[in-house]
Amino acid sequence: YDYGLLVRSAATSPGDLQAASQWLQTAAEKGHVEAMVELGFALGFGVGDLANPRAALEWLDRAASTGNDRALTLARVLRVSTGL
Repeated sequence: YDYGLLVRSAATSPGDLQAASQWLQTAAEKGHVEAMVELGFALGFGVGDLANPRAALEWLDRAASTGNDRALTLARVLRVSTGL
């Protein structure tokens, strides 16, 4: 998770952002809630040209089910903006 955030913060190309998302996905798949939120954000809002609102909502909903308020807010915003 931390490495994914580091890569994203130092990104200079879309490929760097995609690599960061891969690190976040690895952490999210292992149950890291903040990684789920960050991955959901990246997928939902197209960070690094990775827009996939449906996949984003899956990750955000998983994180929100743990009580994560940021995930709940992002999921609401994404649903309103996409109509999903």
